Amino acid sequence: MKKHIYIATLFVASSLFGQTFEEFRAQALENSPYLRANALVIEQAQQLSEITMRYANPTLGLEASRFKQDLSGVKDNGYRVELTQPIRLWGVSGARDELAQAQQKRAKASFSLKRAEFLKKLSEQYVVYKQLVSMQKLAQQEQEIAKTIANISYERFKNGTIAKVKYIQASLDLKRVQNRVNELEVAKTNAYYTLLALAGLKQEVKLQTDYTFRLQEGSKTAPELAYIDAQAQEAAAQAQLNSNKIEWIDARVEYEKEPEQSILRGGVNIPLAVFNTSVNGGVKFSSFFVRSITK
Repeated sequence: MKKHIYIATLFVASSLFGQTFEEFRAQALENSPYLRANALVIEQAQQLSEITMRYANPTLGLEASRFKQDLSGVKDNGYRVELTQPIRLWGVSGARDELAQAQQKRAKASFSLKRAEFLKKLSEQYVVYKQLVSMQKLAQQEQEIAKTIANISYERFKNGTIAKVKYIQASLDLKRVQNRVNELEVAKTNAYYTLLALAGLKQEVKLQTDYTFRLQEGSKTAPELAYIDAQAQEAAAQAQLNSNKIEWIDARVEYEKEPEQSILRGGVNIPLAVFNTSVNGGVKFSSFFVRSITK
């Protein structure tokens, strides 16, 4: 209950006096479509990690045979069933796990970098808006002074104490300052809506312009350095995975039914790194044990 009252009080205060830059920045971090789009990088990295750790599917082979004896002409049928399962070697599993973790770390570092770049751009745009507000206030003060001078010049011109050219000059100065005020109003409005668009806000908010940026002490590692470090770790993990000459071996089980016998076979296919330093297939050595059952 107290929390709801506190939030309501902050909302009323913001409506009356305008939002502080901290409040506006918090809204921007929550609503910015730029950050929401970059947050998808983490989800993509999670899916990529799952693909990296994914185990290979087994392969099922089916074969039908037709037998005919040459002398008697007797015909009979047979079949063969084969199941092959790729098995990842133990060391490769660890290398793939390290690569998957490095991929996720790089994605998080990338998002942190994008977030820091967004906050930098948001802060720079706020400074532009703040400067234009200040410049317009000064121009408005200058306008009031120019208007007073123009009125005094007009009265003195009517009384004949100054020449008409002095009055005209004061009027031109007033017009110049008025144009400057209008130009700053347009520039301030553009900067304001650019700031809202950057923050992803669809409704106008009253924004205070008295915020002062200060250097934070004890800050963590710069996002750029963290991202570079994460990239290096991912590259090292990928190189470690690629250094494995053999990643998979195929375990095979085969059952064959012939008219005169049934054959059960089992064994493995081992890739041989003969022509390439790393293989997932290619030349394979087969080792089987055979059991024959005669009818």
